[in-house]
Amino acid sequence: MRGRISSQVVAQGTPVHALALFAYPLNPPYNRALSRDGHLPDIAVPILFCSGTRDNFASPGDFVAAVAKMTNATVHELDGADHSFGMLKSSSRSRDDVWKEAVDVMLGWLEGLAKA
Repeated sequence: MRGRISSQVVAQGTPVHALALFAYPLNPPYNRALSRDGHLPDIAVPILFCSGTRDNFASPGDFVAAVAKMTNATVHELDGADHSFGMLKSSSRSRDDVWKEAVDVMLGWLEGLAKA
């Protein structure tokens, strides 16, 4: 299940312990004013967002605004990554490097939740 649908299912009450969302499509690129965050404050479990700083579906500023409405959300910015975690050719990092970073962040986040 993809992130947007998963978050809606959890917001409607499906029990989970936590939710990790990668490249969450917060705003459609063709209409940046349309935000898809209305249901997110209804999610009571911890949420991790990993999103690229060049993602055309959500800028880092978009996540700051969305997370301000939530009680237990964390955002990790993947520097230079686009929506598919691709990198510019001029970058020294690859898509695999970005995914490794995202997975490492998620595992650390889950470990922190388990200790809490």
